[in-house]
Amino acid sequence: MRDRIPLADELALTDRFLSIEQVRFGERLQIERHVDAAATRCRVPPLLLQPLVENAVTHGIANLLEGGVIRLDVARHADQVLIAIENPRDADARRARGAASASTTFAGASTTMFGTNARIETRTDQGRFRVELAHALLQR
Repeated sequence: MRDRIPLADELALTDRFLSIEQVRFGERLQIERHVDAAATRCRVPPLLLQPLVENAVTHGIANLLEGGVIRLDVARHADQVLIAIENPRDADARRARGAASASTTFAGASTTMFGTNARIETRTDQGRFRVELAHALLQR
């Protein structure tokens, strides 16, 4: 397994996953993407995005009758790739055990895999859940 792939490849995998989910959810699942072209050439660990986007669908869109918008922002800033994934959530629902553990597990895995090369933060406010990931670009 390769330890780094172009972010463009990771985005393509995420797009394939989302296209399958859009068949499943129809108009309930909307995608908003803002991707800096300079970031797509950066090399990142494989499966960096897909689990986070899957979490947004499973614990966000799937739990809302009206669905909503998953927003994906990707930018390059100096020597980092900055990624944010935001999705709606049912503000009245109790936080699912899987939702809490997915972020915690990912945060732990990112520290194990990348050490100080990655930072992940999550926040919930006003019916939205947001994951922010900053990944330092490794020079090779």
